[in-house]
Amino acid sequence: MWSAVARLASPAPRKVSTTQPLRADEATFSRLYDSLKASLSTGGEDRPTSLLQTVKQQLAQLLAILKVESASKEDGWLGPCIEYALREGVFKVLVELVQEDEPRGVRLGLVEWFSRAIIELDEGFLAHGAVNKPL
Repeated sequence: MWSAVARLASPAPRKVSTTQPLRADEATFSRLYDSLKASLSTGGEDRPTSLLQTVKQQLAQLLAILKVESASKEDGWLGPCIEYALREGVFKVLVELVQEDEPRGVRLGLVEWFSRAIIELDEGFLAHGAVNKPL
């Protein structure tokens, strides 16, 4: 009888998440950035809507990684992903790749991404010239 009462009083088992959490490390960020550069470099004249969707998804993943890193950092500390972005000129390269707006709408997608990054990330990253100049 007591075992039945104990079972009723114990909390229900928690469901384990099957999704992998985003890791905020330089290698993951670098691979995603290289994939994004390749997507933007191909042009995509034959499949503009799917390429635009791919680019927007990749930008969203970049922002998610930066948000994870920003949330786990201490004051005055730049994480490895933002350091990589500043060192490699990621923001400048992205702006250069969307100058032609091919496929149509990709430039607007990057502008929207920058505005979300400004709002959602710690404001400390805005102080760097590698972020300000492309904006």
